[in-house]
Amino acid sequence: MRELEGIKVVAQGKYLGLPLVIGRSKNQVMSFISESFKKKIQGWKGKLLSQAGKEVLLKSVVMAMLAYAMSVFKPPKGLCKELNSIMANYWWGSKRNKRKIHWMSWNKLTETKAKGGLRFRDLKDFNMALLAKQVWKFITKPNLLVSKSMKAKYFPNTSVLQATKAAEDSWIWQSIHSSIALIEEGSRKNVGYGGTINIWEDRWVTNLLGGKIQLAKPTNCDIIRVKQLIKGQQCDPGINNELFSEEESVAIQSIPLSLYGGRDRMGWNSTGSGIYIIKTGYSLLKEMAKTHKSRKSEYGGQSTELSKG
Repeated sequence: MRELEGIKVVAQGKYLGLPLVIGRSKNQVMSFISESFKKKIQGWKGKLLSQAGKEVLLKSVVMAMLAYAMSVFKPPKGLCKELNSIMANYWWGSKRNKRKIHWMSWNKLTETKAKGGLRFRDLKDFNMALLAKQVWKFITKPNLLVSKSMKAKYFPNTSVLQATKAAEDSWIWQSIHSSIALIEEGSRKNVGYGGTINIWEDRWVTNLLGGKIQLAKPTNCDIIRVKQLIKGQQCDPGINNELFSEEESVAIQSIPLSLYGGRDRMGWNSTGSGIYIIKTGYSLLKEMAKTHKSRKSEYGGQSTELSKG
């Protein structure tokens, strides 16, 4: 259009730290993020700040600068590692252009203060927690224009939790898709009328470890939805005892049912409101990483199938 009208572009504008015009090249976006990040840190190096001052800058200014880009794009692991390293070097300081000794790893510094860290953010996990917010939005706010657009293009006949991705899909969708597992791990479906909840596939049993039924669906069983288990204002004990283990049956019977039914809702396990919060998603990722690490050590450094998922 600008070529047809003979309009000369002097410079591309920016919005929330990113160029207004982004091409298909990942390198363009990543280079822009990396250079902006380095310039910001470099500008601080000339200031004589206390450790407390550095902590505030790294936690607030840097995270705010990266938040928008990392809400829609998944940078390569190498870039996250590089930016983590830059933050660590800034934190520990340098003398005569030589970095000082790092008395603690950056990974340790991302732990809570109760565990000896300073609660800095690991960028890879922070990125994933931000992307998961988009997935949560698609689930809980389906009438938003962005939710409708993404559903129409990438998961028209299923929910976002069952959505797939292809090599030719946009970088934004592939990035968001990578965070679906986090939402699955940390959420559950709260029973309303039970018509949208799959008994055998969804997480819906509140008092059961993992929230899912572990027994496989019996052959020729036509009971698929939770609403088929409900009789009056409770789950039918006869059907429960026939289909599930004793532990599962007790857990199902303890699920509170609404007097008036209502629609089934997605709930986030780590908040009282049931609403996904980025901070809790990040904390869950840290816990999952520790579990993965522990499992690898038990198996002599080999990842189990569970940890690969």
